[in-house]
Amino acid sequence: MKNKITRFLIVLIQVIMFMSAAVFADTGPKPTVTVEFINMGNKICYGTLLYEHESTGPASAWNGEEDDIPQYPEDSMDMKVWRAFTQYKDNDGFFYLQRHWLCSSTKTIDWNYYPPSPFKILLYYPDTDTFAVSDIYERNAFNSKFVADMTDIDTDLPGQTVHFTAKEEYYGEIWETGPMLLRILITIVIEIAAALLFGFRKAYMLVTIISANIITQTGMNIILSLIRIRGNPLTAIFLIIITEIIIFITEAVIYNVVFRKKSGDKISVMKTSAYALTANLASFLPGLFIL
Repeated sequence: MKNKITRFLIVLIQVIMFMSAAVFADTGPKPTVTVEFINMGNKICYGTLLYEHESTGPASAWNGEEDDIPQYPEDSMDMKVWRAFTQYKDNDGFFYLQRHWLCSSTKTIDWNYYPPSPFKILLYYPDTDTFAVSDIYERNAFNSKFVADMTDIDTDLPGQTVHFTAKEEYYGEIWETGPMLLRILITIVIEIAAALLFGFRKAYMLVTIISANIITQTGMNIILSLIRIRGNPLTAIFLIIITEIIIFITEAVIYNVVFRKKSGDKISVMKTSAYALTANLASFLPGLFIL
């Protein structure tokens, strides 16, 4: 049994080292901004988000150099749209970052990698050379969704710029339920598997592990909900790590008290603590990817 646990710990450490490198190589949770358009109609329309700075993540404004013009055919729609957005002069000095979407087809803008904030929504109708621009909005949630109702927005004015508004939707607790249950389920499955490897197979042990995880993971998910409202990716990762340390200490205390009492002190503090640490490390990274 000791050899099995030793091999398990070695493999676990190797996996965690590999996955940790991946997390900090930018595969962790990231904020998003989604804009949904309702009552937009079927006119060809392209959309983008304007930003007050000239870059965010890999997206950036055109620097004016001919060598950096996208390699679109000069007479293509892609080039026409790119030039229209590039030449647009925003009243507040916001910039087009050379990312745009065919909104008349998808009815959405989905900026899921370093989205700008604050931002303005800009639409372009190539058939009439008309722009539609929104107010300035900020991302208030980790994953923010805005809805723009295009009813009565007149885009048939050639060469004009019209104004429209959008509203941010707040998902609330119901939106968090699915990810929360999935995180708890994955955590329990992993920690039960680790318990079996440590020889913790008795019913009272498994019930204690499941109960402790439901309590601690519920608390952690409350923190995750707050992170969605106020945080950014690096803050989220830092706070989750701190929370995991607190959870490890809490679970180690619970397991030591219950296991040792039920076994008549036959189970060592070292073994239950080693299990709590191993189980939490094993379940930490999978939960991190489901923020």
